[in-house]
Amino acid sequence: MLNIVIFTEQDEGLDILAEVVARQKSMATDIGTEIDRQDGMIRQKAYNIIYWYMLYSILLLYYIL
Repeated sequence: MLNIVIFTEQDEGLDILAEVVARQKSMATDIGTEIDRQDGMIRQKAYNIIYWYMLYSILLLYYIL
């Protein structure tokens, strides 16, 4: 009888642990999605900065020479 009580308590503890792990997995997936989204935005900004810097440099050289 004591074994049944122990197993029942262990099962309940494992159920709680499974819920926590599932929640953490969901949060990790959401964080990964957000990081990917922000990475794309940062890359686009960097490309824009490089583009405008190169264009400015070309125009500056054109007007200097």
